[in-house]
Amino acid sequence: MVRTYKRKTDAGEWSQEKMNEAVNKVQNKKLTIRQAAKTFAVPFTSLQRRVTLSRGTIKRRGGQPALDENAEKRFADRLLHLASRGFGITPKAVRKYAFEFAERQNVQHKFDRSAGMAGQDWFHRFLQRNKNISIRKPEGLSRARINGMKEEKVTEFFNTLKTVVDNNNLRGRPECVYNVDETGMPLNNRPPNIIAQKGARDVVSMTSVERGENVTVLACMNAAGQYIPPFVLFKGVRKRDDFLLGMPPGTEVAMTEKGWVTEEAFKLWLQHFNRYRTSGKVVLILDGHASHTSYSVVDLCDSFEIELLLLPPHTSHALQPLDVSFFKPLKTYYHQQATAWQHSHPYQGITKVAFGALFQRAWNQAASVGNATKGFEKTGIFPLNANAIPDYKLIGDIESDIVESQVQSPSSQQMQATNTQPQADTLSSASSRQSDKAQSSTCADQDRKKMKNKATPGIKIKSSSAKQRECQVPQVQSTSSQQVQPQDQSSSAEQVQSKIEVQVQGTNTKPLDDIVPSTSSQQSDEVQPHTCGEVIKEILPSPLKSPIASKRIRKVSKLVLHLTSPQNKTTLLEKETKKKFKIENNAKENKKKAVGKENTMKKMKNEAKPAIKIKSSCAKQREWHCIYCSEIFVHPPSEDWIQCNACEEWCHEKCAYRGGEKGPYICDLCGNH
Repeated sequence: MVRTYKRKTDAGEWSQEKMNEAVNKVQNKKLTIRQAAKTFAVPFTSLQRRVTLSRGTIKRRGGQPALDENAEKRFADRLLHLASRGFGITPKAVRKYAFEFAERQNVQHKFDRSAGMAGQDWFHRFLQRNKNISIRKPEGLSRARINGMKEEKVTEFFNTLKTVVDNNNLRGRPECVYNVDETGMPLNNRPPNIIAQKGARDVVSMTSVERGENVTVLACMNAAGQYIPPFVLFKGVRKRDDFLLGMPPGTEVAMTEKGWVTEEAFKLWLQHFNRYRTSGKVVLILDGHASHTSYSVVDLCDSFEIELLLLPPHTSHALQPLDVSFFKPLKTYYHQQATAWQHSHPYQGITKVAFGALFQRAWNQAASVGNATKGFEKTGIFPLNANAIPDYKLIGDIESDIVESQVQSPSSQQMQATNTQPQADTLSSASSRQSDKAQSSTCADQDRKKMKNKATPGIKIKSSSAKQRECQVPQVQSTSSQQVQPQDQSSSAEQVQSKIEVQVQGTNTKPLDDIVPSTSSQQSDEVQPHTCGEVIKEILPSPLKSPIASKRIRKVSKLVLHLTSPQNKTTLLEKETKKKFKIENNAKENKKKAVGKENTMKKMKNEAKPAIKIKSSCAKQREWHCIYCSEIFVHPPSEDWIQCNACEEWCHEKCAYRGGEKGPYICDLCGNH
């Protein structure tokens, strides 16, 4: 099918809004059909057909889609619903679900039955007809961040921020509100999209190494658009002067064991920050990393007149201005500069010396006033606005749908049927199904229906368990229909019992016990989903939220966001004192163990046999080898040998190197154990 077909005529190019206005004018007898057609520039025959004919909705021109407009709209809304909760559906899965929906609704279609899915042409037309959906590349978001974004935590953060700002008279002073965070910059380049031959299987681009060494950059900015010079952490011990070559002005470089931020490194940054920040009281917003929350850090900030304010756990992607507006352009510009440098230096790699010039160009491009102010505005920190966080980011507060495996009562199903607006052609069938459901309750779970269809008709299953899905047997008034042949009844019951046992083994429910045969009049009362929305929810169910009971009960402490408050400083001091006391006790215990081990070794040496030496003139027939140099003993020996009193192995006296020590000899292997 041609997806970019251009029509040869202008038929059907009129606006639907104009047509609706023309129809209203004619129906209200304000204009005639010909006058309305001329006034609103719509075809006379099309207008006449919509005014005079009473056959329902006029179909669109050309071929009709397999699913009608209402079904496609509900289908698209369901896809958006799942995508907003982090469970988006792929295009291929959408085609499969469309085929299943058409089969369940008995819709005539031309989908591929062998593949069990709709075609790609239908999918592209589906996207064209529903302009509010498109194919997007999602960004991975961890379960912890999804569960952390809750309105309660966000509200608590903004209330704490408002209190700190008001108590320090910082309202309306954007130059006094700072945000700091660290990010990793690899000593490597990330290849961008390039021009290559169409259809080529292997398209490569040169990189410095497979995986570059990580460089930590501490960035800080305020709500007025001012930036603190960066603070760079390299992995290593010795700091070289050429590491500062090409760095942005005012940059400082420090060394850590693994290239990560530590408590000591963060103290150095605080001193660096205090030299460039605005004078007076300031608020510093940061995440709850362990290097930021120690008592020594809080005490140092208190002496510098810095109010520390923590972000709630797992919310930095939405509440931290640096993550929202700065780090992404910084890394994009850095990788562009690194790729260009690597292509111009194909025989060299990106080193710590070359990092400075590349980082400076990226920093100058990303550190703009607009990026800083926009980050604080989007997060609602300045100007203070708790409503700046959109509702779709509060995924942790979004309630999941009703569990599809839960049994719904007839009254609840009737309410759902009345709340929904079914299609025009299904009103009569929906009303008849509602009357049938008034007599018996049904199971909405798809697996439950499959088990019913596989069983012999006329058998209803009951269970007293609350977790199992119950299906009550309706009372039958006719007596003639209740008469069942005994032989047929026993044989059918045995067949059903065997089939049910097979089905129960593959499910998580308990074995079903009571089996009651039903009459033939009940066999026709199979209730199917009566609305388009229910079928779509069964085909595209929401993931069930089942909390896993933790075996280990962890004590959860109350979240403290204002670190420099007097109460929190006292708490941190108590924790620090307990931690030091625990470390000292562990050191004492380890020292006692070492002394006991040393005493045991001395006792073994005192109780050992005197050393036995083999002189060079002594004859020895048995074959031995030195435990140190592995030289085989040859008679007569060219030098003296000595035996360990513990393991009774032999070695050269020179290899033992006793240093003039006398007494029993214990080799190093035995001494270490």
